[in-house]
This record gives sequence, structure tokens and C-alpha cells, in this order.
Amino acid sequence: MSSEQQQTRILVIDQDLSDSEQIQKAFALQDTCPELIFTTSISNALKHIQTSAPDVIISDYYLADGDASILLGNTLVYKKIPVIILTRQGNEKLAVEVIKNGAMDYLAKTPETFISLPRSLKRNCREWKNLKQQEQIKKDLITSEARLAEAQSIAQMGNWEWNIDADRVYCSSEIFTILGIPEKILENGIKEVLSFVHDEDRDMVSDAIENAVDNNMAFILEFRIVQPLGHIIVVKSQGKAIADGNGKVSHISGILQDITHSNETFKQLNLLAAALEASADSIIITDINGTIVWANPAMCRLSGYKYTELIGNTPNLWNSLSHDKALFDDLWKTILSGKTWKSEVVNCKKNGEKYLEEQTITSVLNERGEISHFVSIKRDITERKESEAKNLQAAQVFEHSIEGILICDRQNNIIRVNPAFSKITGYSEHEIIGKKPSILKSGQHDDQFFSAMWNDLNHNGVWQGEVWNRRKNGETYPELLTISTLKDTADSIVEYIAIFADITDRKQDAEQIRRLAYYDSLTNLPNRALSHEILTNALALNNTSNQLTGVLNIDIDRFFNINETMGHDAGDQLLQIIARRIIRCNSEMDQTARISSDEFTVICPDTSSPNTLAKKAQKILNSIAEPIMLNKQEVFITASIGISIAPNDGDNDAILFRSAESACNHAKREGNSFQFFNDEMNTQGFEQLVMKSSLRRALERNEFQLYYQPQIEISSGRIVGAESLIRWMHPDLGLVSPNKFIPILEETGL
Repeated sequence: MSSEQQQTRILVIDQDLSDSEQIQKAFALQDTCPELIFTTSISNALKHIQTSAPDVIISDYYLADGDASILLGNTLVYKKIPVIILTRQGNEKLAVEVIKNGAMDYLAKTPETFISLPRSLKRNCREWKNLKQQEQIKKDLITSEARLAEAQSIAQMGNWEWNIDADRVYCSSEIFTILGIPEKILENGIKEVLSFVHDEDRDMVSDAIENAVDNNMAFILEFRIVQPLGHIIVVKSQGKAIADGNGKVSHISGILQDITHSNETFKQLNLLAAALEASADSIIITDINGTIVWANPAMCRLSGYKYTELIGNTPNLWNSLSHDKALFDDLWKTILSGKTWKSEVVNCKKNGEKYLEEQTITSVLNERGEISHFVSIKRDITERKESEAKNLQAAQVFEHSIEGILICDRQNNIIRVNPAFSKITGYSEHEIIGKKPSILKSGQHDDQFFSAMWNDLNHNGVWQGEVWNRRKNGETYPELLTISTLKDTADSIVEYIAIFADITDRKQDAEQIRRLAYYDSLTNLPNRALSHEILTNALALNNTSNQLTGVLNIDIDRFFNINETMGHDAGDQLLQIIARRIIRCNSEMDQTARISSDEFTVICPDTSSPNTLAKKAQKILNSIAEPIMLNKQEVFITASIGISIAPNDGDNDAILFRSAESACNHAKREGNSFQFFNDEMNTQGFEQLVMKSSLRRALERNEFQLYYQPQIEISSGRIVGAESLIRWMHPDLGLVSPNKFIPILEETGL
């Protein structure tokens, strides 16, 4: 079955179930089976039709509750649904009667008919469609003719046509109304029409018609008509010659309009002249040779020439020499053919200033249908073109900007967005138009933030700042946002324009730079620089309370041995493990930092007592001392901790860190212990600093002295050996004991 039947609904009315099966089988063999609805009576069929009208009805003629004529005559079916009668009863007379009553086809039930039923249905549906189209065309034609007649009656205008060879004149109804006679056949042709023309105007009309026939011309005339009762009216007639295939004029067709009541020619001319004088557009009228015969004041203002300078001159007066000859050749060719010429031309004012104008030139016909004048309407479009160029540039910027742009009306409804907006936010234009910008809110700013923003915007006309917004997928992102207001001439806000840039990458880069500057890349802990900032902030907060601030300096004992024996990778792994163990010992307020290769610090704000710091230090030492697996080998590590407390040991970060480091150096001598800072450590620390500096040059300066101490056998008093002892003779400190400088040599690797 064709595609026309793919959606076809067929109502089958047949009380013979075997025939219904034959119909169903016939359609089942088709590629696409229509929807078949079966019923056995006319009454049930009408109920189906009333509920949901089918596209086609196939019905037996004789049924239990009446014959098909009832169906054909029903208002639900007649001329609305095509009906095919499929029956075993009946004869040729019945077939004629059925078709006459509105059935599309009459088919006898035979095996061949059932097989060919789909083709018959297709043919009947096509004929039904054509029939309906023809009926609609007739209706449209009648409506069109009625509308034309009504329009002509309203305009007091009729159309006419003269067949020259047959001398027959056809006139519409309105023509007879204008002539004041009933509709009839004008047996005397054109002469009978001319008999209604006023005696003084008849020769003019006859000459115009004769000229149109001889020269294949058009004409426009105003003349008087004398109606049979002697009433004189003024009419306007326009005619056009129509030539046959050989170029001979065979017809003239035209219109005739009663202009008596709408015409007071002089008043109209005066009104037209006043309108032309007052026109903002520049207007000139030239004769057939291009000589200016009239110009309005706007033309004088535009060109800079006085009226007397324009009259008698030609438009070459303002030729800017910006166009080639082809432009003017096209101009003359167009207007001499009676067509309108329109273009944009660069002209020159009297003072030499060039300007761009939009120019339209139209030809004017005389009563003989000949071109007698040209009317040129000019408009300076220099500013408009510049504005259009700026608007185009702005539109290009809007469309191709990498920054998101949205425009809201004065009620803060989004009215336009650019492609970058959709790319950044994930919202397409049709999804966002009409919505409020609050659809993008991330919830990270409070009402006070937005209140301040609107206050600045309404008072200053602009607001700029960083805002966190939310994309369509729920992801929040930072943007640099600038909102400006657009106001009308009354200084009222008409639009809000928002321009924003997604600064996610910039923020991430800044955060990465910050992490590189302030965090240890191995342990992700704050580094020495950030630890000073953390301690400074903690001291500032504790100035307002009675709490202490503690600083723990943690030094890993003999860390360099791990690097030398197990490698730097193992050393890095060890530092990461120790960092985690230190953090595990911290309270919620404590902050840990790595300040050198084997040194950590813990800053403890809000510390209640030194005892608390002592417990924390011991807890850290115990945690670090737990076995550590490195390269499948169990390793034991110890640490030393120095503790300084603010405000007792210092009131700024530099002093506190230095004090904690000094205490740590004392703790290292004890091994795997912690020490609180005291003033004596400052003195000892200074001596150690001096000794460290001096030891590097002591050997070069021969400051080391070797002493031999004899070993004597007590029983005999005989010398049996000697013990060598090294001493350091410092130029300032004097003789320094080995107990003081040897640990420094071991610590520094000297």
C-alpha cells in the first residue's frame, strides 16, 4: 500500500463476517496495512463516526438496520467522508443511484474485487482529494471575485478591456455604476464608451487611445463623464496596450475611477507641494534632459547650494568623481525604461565635503504616457552608515568575545547572551532567556554582598568584582564580573550589561604559585616562610587572651645516615612518614611545618601551660620512635625537640623560632629528648656559633695542640704507654675542652 495509506483509518460496515475477513486479508497483503475498524450496522457506524471520524468508509448496501442511503444522507458523512459501496445485491440502476447520492464508487463483491480493493481504495482517495481541491479552488475564486468587486466599489474604480479587432468592450460592474447606466453589452464598442465623455474632453481621450494603439504605449488621463441624467463627474483612467505574438496591439486594458468626491485637484496639488517643501528628505525634479526644475529646502540644506543656483543646473553639480561611468549608464538606462533606480552614491557639497546618500529616482509620465520628468529623492546616510558600521563591529565583538556577556532589561530579566556565556555557564540561549541572573548563584555570597553590589551599581552606574557562580552542571567557578547600566534620555535605567571572564585557571595558577612559594612539595606541609606567617597570626590573636603560644622545633637525629646508606628516595619516604606521625599527635589548632631538610616545627596556639607542651613533645618523640619499614627493612629513628613559649621566651616569630632551635640543639646532646628554652642557652648558643665559625679555620691556623699523657704501671712505676689528647687553643676563648668542640665537629661533619 502507498505512503498515502500509511495513516489511513477505514471503517468497514458489513454484517457478513466472511466478507469482512476477505477485506482484512486483502489489506494484510500490503506493505503497510491501514487501521481497519469493523462494525455490522449503520447505527454503530454513526456512533464511531461521531466519536472519531474515519478517513474512508467501505459499506455493504443492505444492512440489518437499513440501507446505505441512510449513511450517505447523514450530515456526518455527506461530502465529508468518501464512501465506497461493496455489495452482492443490486444492479446497474442501484449503482447509478448510489453514485448520485454521493458514493465515490460502487463495487460488486467478487474474489477479484476483494484482491484489487486496496488499489480501488487508493484510486478513490486520490479522486476524492482532487474533488475537494477543485471545490476549494471554486470557493477561493468566488471569494476573490467578490472581494475584488467590493474593493472596486469602495474605491469607486472599475476595470475595462477593449478587444480592438472585435471592437468589443468588457466592463466590470463598477464601470456601469460610474457611467450611470445598468449593466449591458456595449454593442457599439469603443464609440459607445466615448459617447459618455464630455464633448470638450473627447478628442483628448480619443487621441490617447489612438496613440496607445499605434505606438504600444500606456496612458493616464483625467477627464469628465456626462451621465444620462446630465450629471457630470470627474474620472481618472489608466490604460495599457497589449500586443499579440506578432507585436501588433490587439487589446487595451485599464481602469476607470470616479475621483469627483476625492478630487479637488488644486487643493491636492497645494497639499502635495506643502508636503514636499516640508519633507526632511531632499527632493529634486528634473526634466527629461536632467535639468533641475524644482528643489525643496532640504535639498538646499544638504548640498549647500541656494535654490537659484540649483534651478537650471544638472545633478553633475554635486558629482564627487567617486564613481565610474558604468554607474551613471545604468542609472539612465533604468529611468528611461520607466523603472525606478535606487542606489547609494557618494556626492559632494558646495564646500567640498563628501557625503554618502541614498538616492531613488522615478520617472513621471505625461497625459500621453510619455516620460516628461524625473523625481529624485535623496537622504544623507553618512551618520547612519557610520552607526551601522559601529553596530556591526559591536555585534561582531558580542558574538566572538571570549568573555561572557549577558544583557538584562530593567526588571533584571535576561534578554540576550553571547556564545561565550553559553560556553562558560553551560546554559544555551533559549534556556536562559527570560530567566533572572540569580539562576547562576553559587550560594557563596550573602545578602549583604549583593546589597552592596546593587547600591554601587545604582549610584555609580558600574560595579566590578570577583564573584563565585554556578554552571548548569552544578560546578562552581570564579569570575571577574563587570556590570554597567544603560540609561535613556530621561536618565532611567533601561538595561543592565554584564561582562565576565572565567578566572578558574588564573585562580588555580595563583594557588599553584602560592603552594610552590609557601608549601613543601614533599610533605605538602607549610614551609619556613609560611610558618613565620602562621606564628605571627597566632601571636596577634593571643595578644587578646591570657593563653600561651608554643613552638616545637623537631630535629630528626642522624637523618643524613639514612640518605647515605639507603638512598634519597628512602629518605624522602621517611620524611613523609614522620610528617604524618607528627600531625597525628597534634590538636585541632596546632599547625605543622617543614622548615629544613630534617627539621619540622609545630606551632601551638591557645596553650594552657608548659606541661601541655611537654606532653605533646613526648608524644611526638614516642610516635617517631616507633619502627618504620623502609625498603622492606625495619628502621628505628629518634628525634630531638626544643620548645619556646610566648610571651616568656619572645614576642615575635623570629625570636621564638631561634629560641626553639637553641633548645633543640641542647636536646640533641641528650639524644631522643626535649628541652625548654632558657636564657643560659642563649649564651651557650652564642659560644657554639662562634666555635662553629672558628673551627672551619682552626686547622689552617694551627690552633690544635696535641698532648700525650703517660700511662704508668702502678706496681713498678714504669711508663708502659701514652694517651694522645687534642686541645684547641682559641685566640679569644683560650683553651677549649674537647667536650665542647668535638660534638660540634661531629654535628657539622668537619
